[in-house]
Amino acid sequence: MIVTRANENGLIRAIKVSPIWFSDHFYIAFRMQAKKPRCQKKILTVRNLKNINMEEVADDITQSVLLTNTPTDLDDLVHCYNTTLSQTLDKHAPATTKEVIVRPHTPWFSDSIKTAKQERRRAERKWNKSKSPADREALKGKQKAFNDICEEAKTEYYSNTVNRTQRNSKELFQVANTLLCKKKSDTLPSHTSKLDLANDLKTFFKEKIGTLRGTFSGENPNNAQTEDEFKGTCLNEFIDLSQEELSAIIQKSSSASCVLDPMPTSIVKNLLPTLLPIIQNIVNKSLTEKKMPTALKEAIVKPLLKKPSLDKEDFKNYRPVSNLAFLGKVIEKAAIQQIDQHISNNNLHEPLQSAYTKNHSTETALLKVSNDILRALDKGKGVYMVLLDLSAAFDTIDHTVFLSRLEKVYGVTGGVAEWMQSYLSDRHQSISIDGTLSDRSSLDFGFPQGSALGPFGFKLYTNPSLP
Repeated sequence: MIVTRANENGLIRAIKVSPIWFSDHFYIAFRMQAKKPRCQKKILTVRNLKNINMEEVADDITQSVLLTNTPTDLDDLVHCYNTTLSQTLDKHAPATTKEVIVRPHTPWFSDSIKTAKQERRRAERKWNKSKSPADREALKGKQKAFNDICEEAKTEYYSNTVNRTQRNSKELFQVANTLLCKKKSDTLPSHTSKLDLANDLKTFFKEKIGTLRGTFSGENPNNAQTEDEFKGTCLNEFIDLSQEELSAIIQKSSSASCVLDPMPTSIVKNLLPTLLPIIQNIVNKSLTEKKMPTALKEAIVKPLLKKPSLDKEDFKNYRPVSNLAFLGKVIEKAAIQQIDQHISNNNLHEPLQSAYTKNHSTETALLKVSNDILRALDKGKGVYMVLLDLSAAFDTIDHTVFLSRLEKVYGVTGGVAEWMQSYLSDRHQSISIDGTLSDRSSLDFGFPQGSALGPFGFKLYTNPSLP
């Protein structure tokens, strides 16, 4: 049986049906005229980052206004930092647009594989010309040699990758997803205008938070807390970070970049000997002046379909993931480091918290729950489990309640609380659809998803040990 949608232009030709003597089935032979699919192409804007001369880049930055006439105002300093790095990048690696053919990602491809591929191709051309049995056997040998060397290269590459990432669960899962051909979905709702879709999503995410908060109880959760002052030493002011401390934060941070960064994070890390004094100045100014730079309060939000099986046309199935400037996240981590140290010193961490806690994960949570259930059953008790799923958990956090809990429960007051207030206030975000941005909208509640402070703050906000 031949199944086809249509036989236009003689797609199926010379159909021949022949009986098979040993079966009640028939052998169907036919010719199909089909064109080889064209290679997919796409337009990319790229920079030749591999050939950048880091010494020349460092010299240009050293001679720039950023270092020779450093601004004293924090916002001016951040603006000068972004402008200098952006202009330097444009000079040494200008952006160019080119059309490329979409090819499979083959990180294991090597010179030996390339040579084996060329030998196989030569053998194929020789056999196509001669059609001799000897040349056919030679082609089969070259094909087997090529397949064997590819298999060996793949095995070695992925084995080394798994061994290298076995202590990093995030990277290990990425490798597993690659091997299982699982890709992140970049599916978007149907649309005719990227700008209209971006603005529609912006409105939806904004209204969603308003609707959720409208279902909350009218009682202020702060009223349930004790009026007693925090018992312990309060954290009133930040301490300036040394270059060594700041360098450790930067080197441990992800090298991922976003469109808000004036220069790729990987290059910033390579230029750290030159840029570290300036970054230290910015970070310490932000902490001591109790102010988050205005330029670092912007977020570019990309809608991400929560699961591939969900309806892509329903906006509620999308999660707003914020992309923030790398410099802003460095300041966040510097602040979190000192607040977390204060909380640890006063023994204020929730002992049963698993998520967003160092050396804890879903595994520790499952071990705890399983152990409690088994111990209860051993004692002949009944077991009930209640599971809650919080909708838009990060996005619905009330800033006033959060700041009040920082003061009353954790003893975070004074300049540290003022910095936190500055960080949370006057934030804005734009929805990005393939590079097209929506109008800006204010972020009146919650933490940006993708920020360093988000998981840390949410952990403090939901601490069940609150008085």
